[in-house]
Amino acid sequence: LNKTIKDSSTKIGGKKTKKNKIAYWKRHTAKKYSHRKNKTGYNSDCLGFISYMWDLPTNMSETNSENYHKTILQYSKKITKRELQHGDVIYITNKHVMLFDKWADNEHKNYYAYQMCNKADCQGFTYMKIPFPYSKTRRPDATSYLLLRKNI
Repeated sequence: LNKTIKDSSTKIGGKKTKKNKIAYWKRHTAKKYSHRKNKTGYNSDCLGFISYMWDLPTNMSETNSENYHKTILQYSKKITKRELQHGDVIYITNKHVMLFDKWADNEHKNYYAYQMCNKADCQGFTYMKIPFPYSKTRRPDATSYLLLRKNI
């Protein structure tokens, strides 16, 4: 049974905003990366964070990364680097997923993203500047990626 989580604090005029959802996630997740559900109803990991931000089913973040890959594609469409905008996803295939915020430079070589991490230099919920598509020092095995926008 999936519980419906009431997060009315994320609503402004009856509508959830990304900014308020991020604040709610930060306030109600475990401070550490975890595959356990937090107060939002989603796991405190990268899959859970994106599922929460996109209002996807809560059980999506409980699956392994291969199944998540298939499922997230059902809820999204592929976009180009040029089309990236706040709220889109950078998905390092079967490795990691982040919420794109904005470009850090005019050349589009670096960007800012929200993510849940479990690496030595990136613990828990973070907002950081990242080289596009992702730091090879953090994930040397991250060789392929998809840029995704939620279907409306």
